[in-house]
Amino acid sequence: MKNHQLRVLGLFVLGSLISACGGSGGEDKSGSVSYNYSVNLSSTSMPSGGFAVADVKNQSKDYPLYKKYFMHGTSHHLGLDVHDIGNFFAEIQPGMVFTCEPGIYIREEGIGIRLEDDIVVTDGNPINLMKNMPVDVMIAPEQAVTDYVRKLIEQPGALQVLDFADGVIQLVGLRAVKDSPLVGQELRTLKEHMPKADARVAAIYRKEGAIFPVGDTVIEDGDEVFFIAAKKNIRKVMSELRRLEKPYHRLVIAGGGNIGFRLSKALEENYNIKIIEFSPERAAFLSEKLDHAVVLNGSATDQELLLDENIDKTDVFLALTNDDEVNIMASLLAKRLGAKKVMTLISNPVYADLMQGGEIDIAISPQQVTTSSLLTHVRQGDTVSVHSLRRGAAEALEFIVHGDAKSSKVVGRAIGDIKSPPGSTLAALVRDGEVIIAHHDTVIENNDHVIVFVVDKENTKAVEKLFAVGFTFF
Repeated sequence: MKNHQLRVLGLFVLGSLISACGGSGGEDKSGSVSYNYSVNLSSTSMPSGGFAVADVKNQSKDYPLYKKYFMHGTSHHLGLDVHDIGNFFAEIQPGMVFTCEPGIYIREEGIGIRLEDDIVVTDGNPINLMKNMPVDVMIAPEQAVTDYVRKLIEQPGALQVLDFADGVIQLVGLRAVKDSPLVGQELRTLKEHMPKADARVAAIYRKEGAIFPVGDTVIEDGDEVFFIAAKKNIRKVMSELRRLEKPYHRLVIAGGGNIGFRLSKALEENYNIKIIEFSPERAAFLSEKLDHAVVLNGSATDQELLLDENIDKTDVFLALTNDDEVNIMASLLAKRLGAKKVMTLISNPVYADLMQGGEIDIAISPQQVTTSSLLTHVRQGDTVSVHSLRRGAAEALEFIVHGDAKSSKVVGRAIGDIKSPPGSTLAALVRDGEVIIAHHDTVIENNDHVIVFVVDKENTKAVEKLFAVGFTFF
């Protein structure tokens, strides 16, 4: 099944890495983007993807940047042999058969995808021999990024919000601040502070280093804390680690491309939204399609425009264009002019690392969001969801466990008796829709949903083996 899914996934992931993760064919330097999956990969003007704009401009003609991930051609002749002999310079004639098989390989994630359509040339429309192949899974990268940003808007103060078990339980990352109840306290006191709201700290990051949380771990000011709890208890837990931020009301979105448009459409009934769009044609389109959002035709880096639109009274400024440098400059300007919080779409991981936590409050990686959607379908075992965290350094996984004490290494065992791989935390369970925060005496049962946090993704394979079912189960 998973091999079958990969062909389907490939189409959308390829589009995400070429388009949603860094650009499209239709953007003005100022800010809007209309994503286009029909990208000419042989062109040195391809969108920047995970590369800096300067790198794209200065790339080698002999080895363009896209070759890092797209290292072979898109097609070959198909006949008596898989790679049939043919003249690539001859005129295409009816009766010829070609493959169309873009492939993308991401060494950093250990992922390789190549999908193939086989095309018969006719006197009329070409015939796709693979068109009736059933679709099991579709990943829409732009929608994935939109949903990700929407959760951040709905949970003010969070750095990352991840859903598990159909949304009944969430993993939330936030920065602890001094004078909060839990800062300076040992983790074992968490229950004392919240006797009616159970939660578990899954990981702590301090000065970019991971700390595996235990009972006597003390939370410090500035720590990036990941905790898991039932969705209904999230705000209560957040209040223990930092002063709760008021719900957002006023949003300014730079870039009216697909992500900006989708986000505005999803939120415009409950939020006061302004969109800054550089293209007059796109601005006109947005004005027609949106009911409540205000569309402004201009540049997001225009100081006068931002001041005229009362940027100092803005709760969140979101830079969602496909140009990292435009997003960063617009965000810095908005922050200095008084925007309370800025969220910035940044494809280049180097830029994201530099900007996160400074004047830019949240750097959003489209690659990370899209990769999370993909990983769910390539991980081993009965994996329900996988989320990539901290720009790929960590992962959170949701497994459905099967079997019994004989066929499984976890079913029928208490958490404290399970030999978890280093750097992994069995954080919570969901059983028949009920959230159970994991403690040392919590016993895992058949069909439980188990959420696992892995500080170092290098240990993910060991976690998958832990939850694998033995042959005696079948």
